[in-house]
Amino acid sequence: MKVIIVTHGPLARAFVESAKLILGDTVDSYVDIIDFYPYDSMETIKEKIRFQIELLDNRENNVVVLTDLKGGTPFNAAVSLLQDYKFYLIAGINLPMLLEILLTSSEELDSKIIQKIVEIARENITVMYLG
Repeated sequence: MKVIIVTHGPLARAFVESAKLILGDTVDSYVDIIDFYPYDSMETIKEKIRFQIELLDNRENNVVVLTDLKGGTPFNAAVSLLQDYKFYLIAGINLPMLLEILLTSSEELDSKIIQKIVEIARENITVMYLG
């Protein structure tokens, strides 16, 4: 399995570094990072994502693309590639989501598991208020 994280600025890098603190350096072998900056165009990001996907054998649905913001340029670039490639696209990355994906084997990865991972990510968003 391969995870491609596409975010605004260096956020993807921070997620990977945090995951490595918990899971170790093996995270690097599963994750590719694509940073989006103001000087990048939609086409530039789209081609970077396409390049990473084409490096992989994605016929087995073993590629997951994570973006930070639904409707943002990284997300829109990835959406535009769904017609040509088989991969899972999830917007709204958080650390629990990334960890769950990395702890899932390629053989287990299917749409039901992806939905479960998204639920786990949502459950980890909590408001605590003392007042």
